[in-house]
Amino acid sequence: MLTIIALACAMATLALHITALLLSPDLSAQDPISLLSHGPGAALQTTGLVLFGLAQLLVAIALSQPGHGRFWLFGRVCLAAAGLSNFYVAFYFGMTPLDTLRGPNANDPLWLTASLVGFAMGFLQLGFKRMSSELTAFNTWCLSLWILLIPATLLVDVLSLGVYERITGALYLAWVCGLAFLWRRTTRSEELMQG
Repeated sequence: MLTIIALACAMATLALHITALLLSPDLSAQDPISLLSHGPGAALQTTGLVLFGLAQLLVAIALSQPGHGRFWLFGRVCLAAAGLSNFYVAFYFGMTPLDTLRGPNANDPLWLTASLVGFAMGFLQLGFKRMSSELTAFNTWCLSLWILLIPATLLVDVLSLGVYERITGALYLAWVCGLAFLWRRTTRSEELMQG
């Protein structure tokens, strides 16, 4: 049940972000996502960030299954911390002056979230190997792309910060949704085989 709620929260996040962008005619997909927190769709953007944080907390709770080792616990803690960092990001974007959000330090708290997500992916990988080849393959794919995004920061001046953030955000969203979906499917299959 937690994974279904997590999926709903994550999908609502996507819908709210797109709606906030459409409500802000002065902004484009090339502008930093933080600017949406000051436009006509500010409440939608903030709500979306909070819901996405909630989705990650729910997935971290859903992953509470013993027998996967300490790295599994570290991965769950990093995932939960990334979710909590989304609450801070929502607050930061809403309270930071526009001049700062348009400058080079526009999205300072996002580096913490990105780091936590990368650690969560890496730590959870070890546990997935013990459970499901499908989860292992999916997480490996996401982790590989996440790592490739690190040197891609050098292209931010070419692409624009907003485009980079949305590429990163799409992968982040896909990972959380895929994790919730595949975890639910894997655990239900195990329950059916045992029951």
